[in-house]
Amino acid sequence: MIGLGALFLIGAAAVAWVFGHALGFGTFLSRWVPGLVPRLQAFVQSYGWTDAWAQAGAPLMSSPAWLPPALIGLVLFLFGWARRRS
Repeated sequence: MIGLGALFLIGAAAVAWVFGHALGFGTFLSRWVPGLVPRLQAFVQSYGWTDAWAQAGAPLMSSPAWLPPALIGLVLFLFGWARRRS
């Protein structure tokens, strides 16, 4: 898990370096896969709870593009570190 977490952290740093630190995650996804964000929104609103997109999806899409992979990497790294210590 530590290796996978480190990979996500390196990927987050690469995204921030290549695309800039202020690029939104929704914009980043739309550049890579056009039409993904509206399809994702429709899926979440259809199969999730009623306010899922407004409370979680929209803030996530407006966050910087490097933040979601950095958070995933940090969580994986910390889980792996805690697992190794025990």
